[in-house]
Order: sequence, then C-alpha cells, then structure tokens
Amino acid sequence: MQKIVVFGGTGYIGSSLCEALLKSGYEVISISQSGKNKYLSDTAGKHICFIRANVLSDTHWQENLNGCIAVVNSIGILFQNKKTGKTYKRLITDVSEKIAQVAVDKSVPKFIHISAIKPPFLMLQSYHHHKQLAEEYLSKQSFSLQIIRPHIVVSPQKPLLLLLYKMQELLHFSFKYFESIDSINQQVLRFLKKTP
Repeated sequence: MQKIVVFGGTGYIGSSLCEALLKSGYEVISISQSGKNKYLSDTAGKHICFIRANVLSDTHWQENLNGCIAVVNSIGILFQNKKTGKTYKRLITDVSEKIAQVAVDKSVPKFIHISAIKPPFLMLQSYHHHKQLAEEYLSKQSFSLQIIRPHIVVSPQKPLLLLLYKMQELLHFSFKYFESIDSINQQVLRFLKKTP
C-alpha cells in the first residue's frame, strides 16, 4: 500500500482529503497540532494514523516521511492573530518551507500544496502574499510539485456555502467564487496517478 502524509489532515480540507485518499486505497498519515477531528467519519478515522505535532518545533513527525510517495500540505489559517503567534508567515510560509526541507531530505517524489486563488478582498492580500512566497520556495525544490489554488471551498458540512455554490452553478457566473471540496480531492488523486 502506498503511503501519503497529509499535513493539516484534521482541518476542513485536509480531513476530506484524508478520507478520499483512504477510499482510493492509500495508507494515510495525518500530521496536525490537534490530532483527530470532528470532520472524519468514524470508519475513516479508524484507518488513518493520526500524529499530533507542531511542524516547526517538533521533530518526531519527520520519520513518517520515510518511504512515502507524496506529501500534501493543507496547513494554513485564513486570519492571523499576532498575539498568539498564529501569523501568515509562520503557518503558511515557514511551515511550507519546513515540510519541503524534510521531504527533500527523505527523497519524497511528490509534493501537493493547497494554496489559494488571489482573493478580491483587500484584507486578505497579506494572506495571498504568503501563499505566493510558499509557492515560490516550493517551485525551486527537487520534487514533482502540484499547486492547487481553490476558491472558497464548500462541502455538505458547510450548508450555507454549499447553497451559494449551487446558486453559482445554476446562474453560470463568469467568475467562480466557490469550489467543491470534491474538486480538490479529484485534483490530488489525478496528480498522484501521474508518473513523477
């Protein structure tokens, strides 16, 4: 069974991705600060290895990259809080660089990075800037890289957003504001099937 390590695997996007990977026959390891989460079904949760770690300050997580065919970085925050140390630099740029360094050291052949499309809101310009910095760093590494830049991500767990997504589909907006979480999962699975 091929092993995939998902960073941020207990978050909104990461947990859905863990479940999709598991259903596709991969061995899945989730590395996050919180451990198990509320998004996964009980069945999926029993078959995923959860590791609780701070990527920037802990090192015990690094051994899990041995022999894996890909890592997925879905760690991130939408709004920063400088008082608590949850900044875009730390949790987008620095985390991405740290995961990439270990992935290169462990000869991981594929890296999937969940980034973001440029938001139309001025308040999120710094968020997007740090996503771009992470992308630039990752693009200079030796692994095969897939960057996924979703819009606002919707799923059945977010009913209001899902309703807005369905309205967008019905009205055929010229600019898409919303994207199904299944679309992200499918992009990841397609990339994994490609030869490096």
